[in-house]
Amino acid sequence: MCRAHSVQEEQGWPFKLANKIKCSYKNFAEVAADNFFIYSSYLENKKHISSNDIVVIGWSHPSRKSFVFDDTNSAHRKILDKSLVYEQPNRKFIRSYNPINDSFFKWANLFPKSSGNEFYDTWFKNYYSDYEQECNLQSYYDSVKLTCKGQYIPFFFNKQSIVNIDVTGIGFMLEFVTENQVYISENDMHLNPTGHALWADHLNNYIKQ
Repeated sequence: MCRAHSVQEEQGWPFKLANKIKCSYKNFAEVAADNFFIYSSYLENKKHISSNDIVVIGWSHPSRKSFVFDDTNSAHRKILDKSLVYEQPNRKFIRSYNPINDSFFKWANLFPKSSGNEFYDTWFKNYYSDYEQECNLQSYYDSVKLTCKGQYIPFFFNKQSIVNIDVTGIGFMLEFVTENQVYISENDMHLNPTGHALWADHLNNYIKQ
């Protein structure tokens, strides 16, 4: 799913969609998570998914990258307080924290940028590959499609994020936000309360079909 960024939980589309279809929901999303973390969350919860469940996954942009945190690694411990941290029951993930605004230009042109953190910048400089990240997203998407017992409903970060990937879904968040002008502000492209309500309607209409 996704987090109700800068709005109350009851204003977010996961809460609104659950009310529309009269069911409970669980949200395992994290802010600015990459596809590795998203897929790992699916694997953590796959055994609990039944044929009656609806599984909504908002796939992230391939250029995002997180790492499994290793508490025995001094380099990992050194950057922990300078990182975004995601937690699952059995592990932590870390990724660069780059406090750049979420304007349309940023979201439409995501690519690795210097964060000022040597740990992350070294990886992006020496090891990052668009092709590898796109292959990973393709495999994550295909795996969920083949193994999910419930109704799998994917959507994507934006059109550019899947240009080299063979996938289908119910929409692109950036384009939905801009075409409907439902952003929080010109410097924050996250859904505003109206946008959350419209996206919940969009998902509900798809589910009813």
